[in-house]
Amino acid sequence: MRRLGGRELSTSSITLSLIVDLQTGSSLTRLSSKRALRIDEKALGLGRPYVAVDLNNVAFLYYRQGQYAEAEPLIKRALVTQEKALGKNQPHVAQTLENYAELLRKTNRDEDAKKMEVRAKAIRDKQH
Repeated sequence: MRRLGGRELSTSSITLSLIVDLQTGSSLTRLSSKRALRIDEKALGLGRPYVAVDLNNVAFLYYRQGQYAEAEPLIKRALVTQEKALGKNQPHVAQTLENYAELLRKTNRDEDAKKMEVRAKAIRDKQH
């Protein structure tokens, strides 16, 4: 676990949950991941990039398990957090936009997904 200002952070718990989920498909990992996310949100504050990573990771767990309605609000929060903390034209934002687009396609919202993909491509094009 990382330490910041004397507080232990639980991002490694979320990462471990992701690994367990990918290997076993266990739905129990969502519970520990959500708890780890709450710990990090409390320790770091809601608008921090590390919290956005955690939000993305927990959203990915829900996505992998086909629970798209649970994944979407988390990925939205991750995107807003990254845009505020890092700026709207950062590679991390592009990755989150691509992840969000994939989720939107799974829920048959192709037009919204295309908008996300266009934004992500524009960010990536500026990086080259």
